[in-house]
Amino acid sequence: MTTGRLRRRQRWLATSLAAVLGLVLALVGWHNHSQHRRAQPHEDLLIATNRFERVRSFDHAAAGAGISTTRPQQIKVGIEIANIYNFSLANQTFMANGYYWLQWPETVQKWMDEKGIEPQQLIEFPNNIISYDFLVIPTQNAPKSLANGSHEQTFRFSGNFWTEELDFKHFPFQRLEIPIRLEIAPDDFSLNSSTAVSLVADPKQTDLLGSLIEIPGLQLKGGKLEPFVHYFSDDSSFATGTTARTFSQVRTLAVFQTHPITAIGQWLIPILIVMITVFVAPTVTGHLSDVRIAIPSAALLTLVVMQQTYESKIPQLSYLTFLDYIYLWCYAVTVALFVLFVWSANQYAAISPNDPEQEQRLATITARIRRIDHRFQLGSLVGTVVFVLWAFLR
Repeated sequence: MTTGRLRRRQRWLATSLAAVLGLVLALVGWHNHSQHRRAQPHEDLLIATNRFERVRSFDHAAAGAGISTTRPQQIKVGIEIANIYNFSLANQTFMANGYYWLQWPETVQKWMDEKGIEPQQLIEFPNNIISYDFLVIPTQNAPKSLANGSHEQTFRFSGNFWTEELDFKHFPFQRLEIPIRLEIAPDDFSLNSSTAVSLVADPKQTDLLGSLIEIPGLQLKGGKLEPFVHYFSDDSSFATGTTARTFSQVRTLAVFQTHPITAIGQWLIPILIVMITVFVAPTVTGHLSDVRIAIPSAALLTLVVMQQTYESKIPQLSYLTFLDYIYLWCYAVTVALFVLFVWSANQYAAISPNDPEQEQRLATITARIRRIDHRFQLGSLVGTVVFVLWAFLR
């Protein structure tokens, strides 16, 4: 084989490898650009007007969160999440039960009597997803009257809840915030009404989480209470006018963290085992072309099956996770190795059995392939370390 043909094949190999890596980077860039475009408003699309917005403090919430024209009446709320179970990461749902208690002043009690509102009607749970299976039961027959003139009652609750938005960018190393929202229910008690009521909680409540609040495979880090408001619009095509109401809300968070060792063992070790075969494959002598080509082929199939299994465990996302980036890089390296092995097999196949310089040409090609294999091993290993660090720290 002439030197010119060898150089052309080497340039073809380099071009192919660059094209594979360029394709991966182009797909990532296209995905990010598409996400940016989808984030832009469209004049021909209807935009949801209902939203939750965090308030900077419970003192600000007690003063009306900048919405009430007068200082609203306050209902003090406390909650204990006794148990969380049937947690589904793929569906972003869970079941929970526990207790919550309310303390309201005499003014609110008078409003309740005038409007026929019962104590269990004061609060609703906006992220409850199955209303017919939701349970709220008072623990006593009637509210207790306190010495300061306030009224107090405790309730037991149980239901199915939605976890809203979870951040999977660093999956499988992630922080999970499991919320339960409590909100003022009666329309007459919205913050922009004449009988405004705000929910106020003790952010340092010590009995927020019960002893049974555990999710297998996750570490419980703690919990917290946060003030929110719910902006709710009554816009309707059948209405003669539109009104906007805002309700006071308290969000309870149970915060969990994945076990790093468990995450590595469950998700990364299997990928590492497959990639070890890819990194070691170039040490197989170039004469064994069939064996060499079979290794990246099997690795690609295994990676595809593993990624499909992983994707079935989490919800469909509009962005790439840390693990997605790892799979993309593994695909790029494995496809590049496959191209390299096909090229090396063609180098041997191009030598004619009747060539008088067959042995010399075989020795030359074998030495060249060995050098390229070694460079590929070193480059892929270094590239993998750099890419993993970038994907984790991005």
